[in-house]
Amino acid sequence: MKRTIFSGLTLAAIMALLWALPVSGAIIASYDFAGGSGLSADTDALTTAGAYDPRSSAVGGDDSGISGSTFTAYMRAQNTPNTSNPATSNFYHTFKITVDTGFLNLTSISHDYGVTNPYTGFNFFDGVYTNLTGLTGTGDKLGGADLFNATGPTTNNIDLSGIPALQGLAAGQSVEFRIYFGDPSTSNDRIHRVDNLVVNGVTFIPEPTTLLIWSLLAGLGVGLGWLRRK
Repeated sequence: MKRTIFSGLTLAAIMALLWALPVSGAIIASYDFAGGSGLSADTDALTTAGAYDPRSSAVGGDDSGISGSTFTAYMRAQNTPNTSNPATSNFYHTFKITVDTGFLNLTSISHDYGVTNPYTGFNFFDGVYTNLTGLTGTGDKLGGADLFNATGPTTNNIDLSGIPALQGLAAGQSVEFRIYFGDPSTSNDRIHRVDNLVVNGVTFIPEPTTLLIWSLLAGLGVGLGWLRRK
């Protein structure tokens, strides 16, 4: 049987090489609360980042909101329990990211967290959760901050790249992020504050030329199979 130039390669190997296309990293959502706005300053064309929602009416009027003077999202400590467990607390902020076109792999989320007038000798903390990884308990927490005897702010960087539920999100899918707050205080002088919130990810669309090459390779595989039979 006559051997061909392709005898040392398998069709599967060629396809795998072509499918490993370069993709572009992007800021998927970015909130700096400038001017007291909760709108995202992201520029990614394939996704939509919804407005940051401090849930003012659900938490208690001006006890939660976005400050036009400090340019932070805040929640007064008098409302928060001594836990960031989503199963037992309604005191959280939220925002949503929706994939419009193509696919999204989330890689990280970071934010600054601080407390105005904290108690000496007590902990103040927040916890980041998503609806795709669970909202049933602290075991679902992606990460967060724990401040002891400090006002902060401290920067929290949470790696999302190894979480399967946050990879391969397709057009029409959404992910909701929630930030829960906890502390031992009952004073409205003590305030949780969030700033410089950024979500990073990778968005991509398989190129039409790639799909064409796939088709051509499939045809080549059929042809090679016919030649081998001959």
